[in-house]
Amino acid sequence: MTKLMTIVLSAGEGTRMKSDLPKVLHKVAELPMVGHVLKACEKAGADEKVLVVGPNHTATEEFAAKHFDDIAICQQMERLGTGHAVKTTKDHWTTFDGYIFVLFADNPLVQPQTIENASKVLDDGADIVVVGYEPVDPTGLGRLLLDGEELVAIREHKDATDEERQVGLCNSGIMGFKADALRAVIDEIDNKNAQSEYYLTDAPEIARSKGMVVKTSTSPEEEVLGVNDRRQLAFAEATFQQKARDAAMLSGVTLVAPETVFFSHDTIVERDVIIEPNVFFGPGAIVKSGATIHAFSHIEGATVGEGAQIGPYARLRPGANMGKNSKAGNFVEVKKAEIGEGASREVVATFHR
Repeated sequence: MTKLMTIVLSAGEGTRMKSDLPKVLHKVAELPMVGHVLKACEKAGADEKVLVVGPNHTATEEFAAKHFDDIAICQQMERLGTGHAVKTTKDHWTTFDGYIFVLFADNPLVQPQTIENASKVLDDGADIVVVGYEPVDPTGLGRLLLDGEELVAIREHKDATDEERQVGLCNSGIMGFKADALRAVIDEIDNKNAQSEYYLTDAPEIARSKGMVVKTSTSPEEEVLGVNDRRQLAFAEATFQQKARDAAMLSGVTLVAPETVFFSHDTIVERDVIIEPNVFFGPGAIVKSGATIHAFSHIEGATVGEGAQIGPYARLRPGANMGKNSKAGNFVEVKKAEIGEGASREVVATFHR
């Protein structure tokens, strides 16, 4: 099986977020955006993961090192473009034999299937694959120009002709290389442009000049959504929640008012669970089959056993373990406690251990 390396670019400051927190640490479904991308890489089977960060991005480095095993971190001390960012990782792929994918840490909805589908294009003979998508409105986006099945060029909107602007297939920024192809083109990317930066988008044309095959794969628009400001962050959150709600209901969960239920990235809810309106699941929540979560309850880092009844207005905090057919009634708060099978807590109380 072909080995896979993923390079996740995370060096930007994200000034449009208007935040002291690095952009990629802003959360969607209670997980930093960079975490979503790295999870997708893991699920796609990445043998090696490389994260590129900017100077003074210690918090991003610490998050990645804490939550992901065997991840290499490279610093891009000068922000000289995406091509330059990939060059900073060169020591990791100088002798690598396999596929190398470049992704962006501000695409929190990217799915492992995006990488897997693009890998199949490399399997079928392409040397480079660029992931494209067809947005509702392509204005301002780079177009993927094809000649038959092959990618001829990536044309920025401002540089495109009127005819090229009619092309609906746009560049997501995600790109995959056979390792030999990346090694052949990376040093020929120059910075002879208005910004004096090295752009990875120059790679396809350089590759074609060397007789290589460059093709595309496609992804749904929502999966390659880039987040640059708080509005886009809110849109990504809403998109994640809608998909999570749909998946829950299709798996046999009843959501009485779906639009009022909020899941975290790792929430597990089994079939025949009933969730009433205005329920929030923080990280680490597990709800077993047949349980009922009544309205206005908050569950985080807790397990709800089969047939248990929670709420209304209950709060389960980290370490709470509600046994089978147990009950935490109105306004009950449970933290770091085992509530045994069939046990009931109806009064206003807090249980700590």
